[in-house]
Amino acid sequence: MPPDAPAAAVPHRSDTPARPEADQRAFFEAVMERCAAAEARTGRIVRHLELAGTRVALIFAGEQLLPLLFPALAHLEVPDDRQPDVSLHLWDTRSTGVDVPHPPCRHECFTDRGDIWGFSSRRIRSAFHWVECSLNLLDLDRRVGTFWVRSDERMPFWTHASPLRTLLHWWMEANGAQLLHAAAVGTEHGALLITGKGGAGKSTTALLSLLAGMSYISDDYLV
Repeated sequence: MPPDAPAAAVPHRSDTPARPEADQRAFFEAVMERCAAAEARTGRIVRHLELAGTRVALIFAGEQLLPLLFPALAHLEVPDDRQPDVSLHLWDTRSTGVDVPHPPCRHECFTDRGDIWGFSSRRIRSAFHWVECSLNLLDLDRRVGTFWVRSDERMPFWTHASPLRTLLHWWMEANGAQLLHAAAVGTEHGALLITGKGGAGKSTTALLSLLAGMSYISDDYLV
């Protein structure tokens, strides 16, 4: 090659061709089959939530993840008196002995943010988060999703404090709402949304507003 010839372009993982819709659906179905096997081994524990006018069923495979993921959402619990609008199945490999199938893509397709290059289906939403080693999938047509972790021992503290953010973000987006990293306080006359990057003081401001006599709605994450 002549010394002045341009170097060959290095493919970027964002250039990964979109996986066929059939492949993405097949992977979702394969994961849900493993999830069903996990639930069959450990039994199911179901909790119902009311979130922004929608009914969400959380279906735990056994008790392992229940004390880790449910307490932060317990204030939203409602009786099981009607069909849920979406069902989210939550499971782990360590306590159930059931692992997820291998994904139909290369290691390089998994991004730091959680997106999976090539998984661009509008129906099947997919994300993998490295820090907690969690797989998140949601079929918007069937209104069924799953949250899987290899082990609860790797889950960071923020997963306990604000669980299922990815799944709830997708579900709220499908219902004309938005999951925000923000706080909200107010009075009988209205509410104030407090925004800012991490560490800006949203939670501190919300708690000081509560001490000053205002109503506290939420902080850290809200719909």
